[in-house]
Amino acid sequence: MNKQPKHFYEFGPFRLDVAERLLLRDGAPVALTPKAFDTLLVLVENSGHLLDKDELMKQVWPETFVEEGGLTRNISSLRKALVDSAGEQQYIETVPKRGYRFTPVVREVKEDANQIVVQRHARLRVTTEEEIEETDTERKILVKPKSQMRSRSIVLAVAILILVAAGVTVYIWDSSRAKRAEPDVPLRSMAVLPFNNLTGDGDEYLGLGITDALITRFGSIKQLTVRPTESVLKYAGQSRDAATIGKELNVQSVLDGSVQRVDGNVRVSLQLVDVRDGVTVWAAKIDENSKDIFRLQDNIAAQVIDALSIRLGNAEQEKLAKRGTNNIDAYGAYLKGRILWNKRTPDALKQSLTHFNSAIEQDPLYALAYAGLADSYVLLGEYNLALPDETFPKAKAAAQKALELDPNLGEARTVFAYTLTNYEWNFSDGEQEYRRALALSPNYATAHQWYAEYFSLMRRFDEARREIKRAQELDPLSPIIGSVAGLIEYHARNHEQAIARLRSVIELEPNFAPAHAYLSLAYEVSNLTDEAVGEQIKSLHLSGTPPQVIDSFREAYGRGGFAAYLNAVLELMRTLESQSIYVSPYYKAVLYAKLDDREQAMRCLQKAFDEHIRYVAYIDVDPSFDNLREEPRFQELRRRLGLQA
Repeated sequence: MNKQPKHFYEFGPFRLDVAERLLLRDGAPVALTPKAFDTLLVLVENSGHLLDKDELMKQVWPETFVEEGGLTRNISSLRKALVDSAGEQQYIETVPKRGYRFTPVVREVKEDANQIVVQRHARLRVTTEEEIEETDTERKILVKPKSQMRSRSIVLAVAILILVAAGVTVYIWDSSRAKRAEPDVPLRSMAVLPFNNLTGDGDEYLGLGITDALITRFGSIKQLTVRPTESVLKYAGQSRDAATIGKELNVQSVLDGSVQRVDGNVRVSLQLVDVRDGVTVWAAKIDENSKDIFRLQDNIAAQVIDALSIRLGNAEQEKLAKRGTNNIDAYGAYLKGRILWNKRTPDALKQSLTHFNSAIEQDPLYALAYAGLADSYVLLGEYNLALPDETFPKAKAAAQKALELDPNLGEARTVFAYTLTNYEWNFSDGEQEYRRALALSPNYATAHQWYAEYFSLMRRFDEARREIKRAQELDPLSPIIGSVAGLIEYHARNHEQAIARLRSVIELEPNFAPAHAYLSLAYEVSNLTDEAVGEQIKSLHLSGTPPQVIDSFREAYGRGGFAAYLNAVLELMRTLESQSIYVSPYYKAVLYAKLDDREQAMRCLQKAFDEHIRYVAYIDVDPSFDNLREEPRFQELRRRLGLQA
């Protein structure tokens, strides 16, 4: 079996191993990014010659236009790496306004079973029998093993093996050290900001769609934590400083860019910013035909991963390059649906259904489009924009179809788990699906959030805190995740902690209605009634309740206290129902329980159970129902829900 020849370059205390893509200093590995290694290799191969910047960039980034900042960054990192034992380096010379020259004497070494070839300014002296071949530009020394030289050849072979073994040992040690230090490895968390559309054609989906697609791709890489789309949407269209935003989002790097259509092409300008010092570590301009948006995304994703110095296994490379569809129209419809879904408004959610269905019509095998459809149906039911019986079965069916087409789609498995636990109350199967979802998509913040909610309703609060903490690490500015963290403490009867957590959410997002509603609950059980009513009214105002209705609630509270306030809210609910407007029976059950009208409370709870209102499963942890716990009908309802004794 023929072995590939080993190929090295040596200069000073350094050895550049071409096959292993490894730089050694006195036998110890020196950390280099892949593109920094490529830059060094080109310089070394052209040692003594001036390389123009343009030529150097063409060789390092073939077929890609890259701004000069990327090359400058590589040269800077190489100068830091190429320091000898005396702390000095004189290897890379800058020729102003032209380029760079690699200045030291370089020795090229090629080894195979029959000969060692030393080229270019070789200083090797061999005392054994040798054959010397002279040329005008180089001197080659061919050391040929012969029978009479067998003992010395054995010594040489042993020496080479020792050197190789030492190199392997150092490499293994260095890898284990890097693994132990993994939490401190730079640039392993990232935010992708919405790409600015420079075309001015009003097509918001072009930039936002590419952004969402990249976030989805990067989210499949275990070594990289990426902020979700909903966390970066607020920066769309803003004048911004990437480093400042990166600090707000608590990430180490930010990918910022712009996109425009030019003569039938899509041009994307990109820069990857190190948040710690605000330095652009990589930049590029990439052009692709507007009909080949998939290749554009492939190109961007591959170059960013390379710039981050992340080495992917085969499975992750497949995930990164995976395309849900090859139908450009289906993909465009999916992107529009996903962007609308991320807005989370009633109108946007309803519109998202239209686009996801359009994507499915154009490509019936498009798993991601079915997953998007399931997400939209779930939120329509979650936000009481439709009856659960109308939305959750459709969400489950869409999620099952997505999983039938792609069993490894973590997002689809997450929403499937949600329908099992919150609509069917099939807790054991739902928990198993959450585990599968997180095994497939460990960086999916929503999966951790919903899993935490499941643990909370099951009274497994330590596990709930673990999952919501992970969700907050992945999406630290999410108001809903922060609010759920407070709600978990409310369910665990840690009211002071619940109040503290919810106040911190409101400090960041004063207009987030659910945080005010949850804070009202925590104040109420803490006997801070004035504060509870104040927060509830803020929540109603932010949710669009008419001012005259809010004024009537204030008047009722001032006139008759908390009981009068609760009765005023109940009266409004009755009025809405008389106008054929749906009101959740669970909310009515809460109000009746607080008024100690046990008969009406149980009647509404039973109706909520019959309608599969998801919150019915929370009766065990909701303090509103403490006065019903001894009721036989309450215990029967718990049994039918499958809640633990």
